[in-house]
Amino acid sequence: MVEKEHKAAGEEWVECAKCGGWQHHICALFNATKNKEEEPDYTCPRCYIHEIQHEERVPLPPSAVPGAKELPRTMLSDHIEKRLFASLEQERRERAEALGKSTTEKIEQVDVIVFAMFAQEYGPECDYPNKDSVYISYIDSVKHLRPQIKTVHGEALRTFVFHELLIGYMDYCKRQGLAKCHIWICPPKKKEDYILYCHPDDQNIPTSEKLQNWYQFMIEKAIKGKVAVAFSYLHEHFYGPHSENKMTATNLPFFEGGFFQSITDKVIDFIKKLEERGEREALTSRKRKKPNSSSPDSYENSAKDILLMKKAEVNDIAFDHRDEDGIICNKFIENREEFLKFCVKHRYQFDTLRRAKHSTAMILYHLHEPSDG
Repeated sequence: MVEKEHKAAGEEWVECAKCGGWQHHICALFNATKNKEEEPDYTCPRCYIHEIQHEERVPLPPSAVPGAKELPRTMLSDHIEKRLFASLEQERRERAEALGKSTTEKIEQVDVIVFAMFAQEYGPECDYPNKDSVYISYIDSVKHLRPQIKTVHGEALRTFVFHELLIGYMDYCKRQGLAKCHIWICPPKKKEDYILYCHPDDQNIPTSEKLQNWYQFMIEKAIKGKVAVAFSYLHEHFYGPHSENKMTATNLPFFEGGFFQSITDKVIDFIKKLEERGEREALTSRKRKKPNSSSPDSYENSAKDILLMKKAEVNDIAFDHRDEDGIICNKFIENREEFLKFCVKHRYQFDTLRRAKHSTAMILYHLHEPSDG
């Protein structure tokens, strides 16, 4: 997590080579990484339009500046897009019928990142209990999605879209033979970011309970859509009244950067201290006892709050991984820490729509030109 230390920093300017006017890099969507010369040959929008109208310049083709559509396509991206577009079209028709009018709207034609997610996939080659599992470790979003309306069923369109993205991803994973999905539920602290650097000041941080409800609502949709069959919280699944209550650490999913990895060292130190104090008998007794939620030195409350285990085990899923796409590597999106540090370093912020447009344009540039970092 990184605090918003650059938010008040001064913005850089660029001068128009035609009229001498000055604009913020962000307002002009200016690529300072590509245009490194001291006096770049920059033309402001007003002069650019004037030259086109007087046939002094030929408009650049849309392909001159690669955007999100020009990124490599994969089976996963195609699957999620197809599902999302179909769901949005269905929702649009239902909303139009309810309102008795057309709901077609035109918004600014600029790419804007509004949602980000990091996940880990463990195929059949992995050992139990990670085998055939997916772990959604972090998701993040900013409230720049347009239009800011509610669906015909009363939920925010933003919620509808983000739910469909997650369900679409889980549906794709299930089709590849991944049978279980684990989700870490933990809202960020104030002034901290998970993936996207700097959020809008008026974007509320949900409480743990509200975030749990948000995920549960999403999973209920997935069950209704036959993407999933059941879900349970991690503690309930392993230590609840219907479990065998014979679980050991080797039965728990162990994901990179996950909850159990983060507390393993603490638990080991705790055990060593007990043994050093000659409390081996007390330790053995503690292991045999059913976990006590009121115990101050137990971690089960944390497990209840921040890790949700969503089961998607069905009989007709394929257990062979058919995704033939190659791995697309880029060092600054290798993990969420690297991506966040990259955005902080270059001040790619998302606290306003103006900044989000420029940040998105620059991130897309680095995705298309990974060597120009």
